[in-house]
Amino acid sequence: IHDRPEIPGDNGFGDLAEYWNIARGHRDVPRRSDIDPIDLKPHLGSLFITEEVPERCDFRFRLIGTHLTERYGVELTGLTMRQSFFDVDQKFCEAAIASMSRTLEEGVVFRGRGAIFSARGFQMKFEVLQLPLSSDGHRTDMVLGKWAYAGHIGIPSCPYDRYAGSIIDPGTSHNLSRQCTKIQC
Repeated sequence: IHDRPEIPGDNGFGDLAEYWNIARGHRDVPRRSDIDPIDLKPHLGSLFITEEVPERCDFRFRLIGTHLTERYGVELTGLTMRQSFFDVDQKFCEAAIASMSRTLEEGVVFRGRGAIFSARGFQMKFEVLQLPLSSDGHRTDMVLGKWAYAGHIGIPSCPYDRYAGSIIDPGTSHNLSRQCTKIQC
């Protein structure tokens, strides 16, 4: 039996991580079909599911919560990360893709924080939890995640230039601090 990662803090991250742990059972990651949106009703507005688009070194939003859409200011379902964020906030886009890539490549849980410019031009602080999923039970190729926004912080003269976070290895529950700032395809 795999150890369970510890996800400290608020924002419902602990509840979501526990649900993910139950869904995966004795496997490294759960299948997408193991995740039932009905079970996640309190979190739905802040959830997202992305699928890897390896030939483009990108991720496509398969599901994006209404709360996230309202905060960002644009409907993102069906769009890739690059289509959604690159023109608005290139540094965030690259760092987010890098963290999702690492989540899949290493099969780890990622918890991060940072700031993003919305489509309306406001910068918002956020926290994110990313959990790896498998579409077919073999290949880890999707991410289930939750964004929790701390609100608008205006447009500072020196915007955040990285997306910082911790990798939490589900196999060991060890926190491995890493900076996710570059994409490696």
